[in-house]
Amino acid sequence: MQIPPKSIGSEIYWKKLGVLSVVLNEKNPRMPVTKERKEEIINSFRKHEGDNGSPDVQIAMLTERINSMTEHMRGAVRDYSSRRGLLKMVSKRRSLLDYVRKHEPQRYVELITRLNIRK
Repeated sequence: MQIPPKSIGSEIYWKKLGVLSVVLNEKNPRMPVTKERKEEIINSFRKHEGDNGSPDVQIAMLTERINSMTEHMRGAVRDYSSRRGLLKMVSKRRSLLDYVRKHEPQRYVELITRLNIRK
């Protein structure tokens, strides 16, 4: 199968072939986290310069991806593989939140209020 030239309207071409999930344009609205958004999240949740793997940053990134996937799932109810991925992300975030709550309860409270993930 060949990729059609961009002038043909590649999304329509792929839909005719039955491949609904492929979108070939560069500005894909279904992309969960853009590079710029990822940098914003890392910069606002990191503890020190060069920090991009602390639990706070990981939880914030997972929250962003979960929110994006939740919006997708509202329109694609029967997308079971994405549902499974969503549940895995929620479980991973839950584990990280439990870790933060166990070791630094004050930081946990600040984190859940900043991310607005609790009632």
